Amino acid sequence: MRSFIVVIIIISLQNINCRTKNNLNEFPELVFRYDKSLLFPPSNFENLSLSIPLNFEKVSGDKYLSVEKKLEANRDSYFDKDILSIYQHSDGHVIIISKINDSKNIYGRLNKDFELGLIEVSGASEINRGQFLIDNRGTVQYITIYTDFVNYKLFFNTLKNKCYQIDYFIPLNKFVTFQSSVEASISTF
Repeated sequence: MRSFIVVIIIISLQNINCRTKNNLNEFPELVFRYDKSLLFPPSNFENLSLSIPLNFEKVSGDKYLSVEKKLEANRDSYFDKDILSIYQHSDGHVIIISKINDSKNIYGRLNKDFELGLIEVSGASEINRGQFLIDNRGTVQYITIYTDFVNYKLFFNTLKNKCYQIDYFIPLNKFVTFQSSVEASISTF
């Protein structure tokens, strides 16, 4: 199953699920397949707008405050961030939307050291990095494979000082069926 997931990720990164408009730039523009039938209407999170996949519920109240406090106080976190919203699905999927608190762009810090830190802190078995434009904004994506789940970690607007981090956590056994929903959601950034 794990090798099957890796093959799917590699194929995805080679543009079966998204089309490259311009391969000459450091950030090629990718067009992700938009499927409105898989998404809620767009939501705004400060200067970021995106659509959450269907069947996700917004985490709120004490549960949200507890998770927010743990994530924002995490000393192993590479960036200081504010958690803007959390969504969960009954199948174990989670989406976390955060704003990076930095007065400069973070692109230069999304390097090999950052990648090694992800592996060290999380114990991930594999990380795949990509970078591209979404809506003319530099985006860096890390797809991290763990024992039981896959994490799509996107840093949106990395070349500006208002950067957002969007994490899609997908159970490994649901990855294939949920990938089109993730892609549709990313298409709405």
